[in-house]
Formats: sequence, C-alpha cells, structure tokens
Amino acid sequence: MGYDSRMQRSDMEPCVYFIKDTEIMVIISAYVYDYLVATNDKSWYDAFVAAFHSQYACKDLGVLDLVMGIGVRWGDCTAYLSQYGYISQMVDTYGLTDAKPTTLPMSPRMALCPLDGKDATLPYRALLGQLQWVARCNRPDIMAAVPILSRFCTTYGPEHFVALKQVVKYLKGTMDYEVVLRTASAPGGYGTGPSMPLPLSIYIDADYAGCKTTRRSTSGIVVFLCGSLGAIHLASDYVNNSRSKHIEVRNMYIRELIKGKETEALYIGTVDNTSDIMTISLALPIF
Repeated sequence: MGYDSRMQRSDMEPCVYFIKDTEIMVIISAYVYDYLVATNDKSWYDAFVAAFHSQYACKDLGVLDLVMGIGVRWGDCTAYLSQYGYISQMVDTYGLTDAKPTTLPMSPRMALCPLDGKDATLPYRALLGQLQWVARCNRPDIMAAVPILSRFCTTYGPEHFVALKQVVKYLKGTMDYEVVLRTASAPGGYGTGPSMPLPLSIYIDADYAGCKTTRRSTSGIVVFLCGSLGAIHLASDYVNNSRSKHIEVRNMYIRELIKGKETEALYIGTVDNTSDIMTISLALPIF
C-alpha cells in the first residue's frame, strides 16, 4: 500500500488499511483478490483505482452489493446485510425446498447424546460448516443452536442431522432477516458531533455445566455501541487454562473502573438479557 504515505495498516486486522486525518477518511479491506474501499473523497478514490490499475489487472465493480456471499443493500446512511442467496442455495442443496419453515432453530427440550461413531453417509459436517458461516456473518439468532450441534462432529447419527436441518428450516422462513448498520446521523442513529457520548452496553450470559457429556459451560457476550449491535463474540470455557495472570490483571482493571464509577455492572434478568440467545435454546415468545 505504497500509493499514499499516510496509509497505515490496522494492528488488530492485518488486512485492513486506513487513512484518517482532518481532510480524508479511507478504509480498505483486502480479502484474497477482492478489495473493499470506503472513503469520503471521490477524487482520492478515482486516483487510487487508477494507480492500482497501473500495477495490477483489476476491475472497479462499483457500489458494493455482494461480499463473501453476504448481500448488501443501501438506504439513507444505512447498510442492510443479508444472506438470502446463500441460505436459499443451502435449502435447495439439502432437499428442503418444500419443507415447512420452523419458528425456532432448535427445540428448548432437545436432548441429543453423542454416539460411539458417526454416520458417514450423512453430510453432517458439510452442512454444519455452512451454518457456522451463516451464524458468524450476520445471523446471531442461530448462535446457540449451531455451537450445540457442533459438539457432535464425530459422534452424529440421523437424529443429529434432523436437528441440524431444523436450523435450515428456520433460516428458510427468515431468509429476509438483515443486520442493519447505521451512521450516527442516519434516521434512528444516535446523533452527531464529536462531543456526543458513545454509550456502551454489554450483555453477558452463561449456563452452568450445560453440556451433559462434558459438563462444560457456554458463555455469550453481546456488545451494543450507540444502541446498535456492533460486535458479537462467543466463547466456551474462555478461561479454562492454568495461566491466569492475564485474567487477574483484567479483573483488577475492571474493579478500578467500577470503583472510579467509570462503568457499572448490573444484573440483567433473563427476559431482558439479549445475550441469552447465545447460550441456550430459547422458547417462544422470548426468542
């Protein structure tokens, strides 16, 4: 990225480059041979494309409408992300075109047990991998069901595959669901101006020894910034290791923030805890 000396590479994401100063904002994401470019300066963009084209064979595909199987449509300072096409293809592949959609991705009363081996005639792991992609990209509503079914990657049978296909049936009925990303100035956004506060809310939930086979626990975290879903991180047995010095450091820092009243830890009941959807199979109407 030697085109502009102001260009920097993100420390957190090595495939993301950016320019940020008083005059211009540029963010470039590189994925294999695809580049996504966002900027507030059209002339800079045109010059960048010309310079890039002089070194490599490339094509400007215009306004983003599809990336890694995720459809993108644009509104008033708003982006809507969906996987309608990918899910539709998955429904056809697994013979569920005429299947009746389900209202839940997994029954709260479902109790699967691991088998001694696996039924190699079933495309269990292939479908599971596709569902993991869908869940991680923009469908947090199946983020409880998919990890639970992932526990049976080598110990599955017909009943496990039926449970996996129920997730697909649920997606079939909700293919039009979208993740909505808004700018601060968009209708429904939080506001504008550098002095505006950025409220951060974090919902955390965990079961206790929820896996009946291993008695491991599952935890889920949902982070809201400015009232919008900014990021979702899942973890199972996140601190299950003997080297816990970093955990102690983190906990001490959190205590300092609470003591200084910079943050506050509150108990959130099940009905209001958004992260519940990450750890257990919820029933209607809570789901």
